[in-house]
Amino acid sequence: IATYEVSARIKPDEAQSYTMLSTCNHLAGNTDKSEYYILQAVVLSPDDADVNLTAGQIFMAKQDFEAALPYVKKAVELEPSNTKSIRNLAQIYYDLALLDSSRYTERVEKSIQTYEVAINKETDYKVKADLYFNLGILYTKVNNLGEAEYNFMNALDENPEDIEAVMGMAQVFETAEKWRKAEKFYRELIAVDPDNPVHYRGMSRVLLQQGEPDESLRYLEKAKRLGG
Repeated sequence: IATYEVSARIKPDEAQSYTMLSTCNHLAGNTDKSEYYILQAVVLSPDDADVNLTAGQIFMAKQDFEAALPYVKKAVELEPSNTKSIRNLAQIYYDLALLDSSRYTERVEKSIQTYEVAINKETDYKVKADLYFNLGILYTKVNNLGEAEYNFMNALDENPEDIEAVMGMAQVFETAEKWRKAEKFYRELIAVDPDNPVHYRGMSRVLLQQGEPDESLRYLEKAKRLGG
């Protein structure tokens, strides 16, 4: 921090030093200083996408999503192909939806649209899988199970080792009361993550729904032995 403070005094018109000071103070837990320095950086370089994104992330970390929104939107406007900025914007819309029930639907829809933009621009398959997964979660929350299933499957297509996407599929099919399909994915989860009691409880539930109480009990007891 001291090094960047010296740099800012020597060259007070360079935004980069203030951006680094903001980041360092944020990591050190100095939230007020972090906010002060990033706002200085924005004043000096209002059309710098990285500076605006950093400002948005600083406010996101403080859970001040309304303050974060204009900076991240500006970052996306300045660099429309930057999927990191787009992902942050999608997350902000969702966080704002949770904070204001009167605008929940509007902001969830904005979050969904923004994730779709990010997916179309992303080239890294693991990042793309995460985006599909997040979109699947969003669709699950708004009870659009068809779209949730579609996006979880896309996440698995991009990254077949994505355990969270497999869990998402199991939960979507269980919620939709498609017991056999849910069972298939719970079996996959148990195969790749055999020490997780959550998977055994899920299997127990879907087997019970299919009229197999003895098998259901066996999986439930296994879950309890694993501490779940």
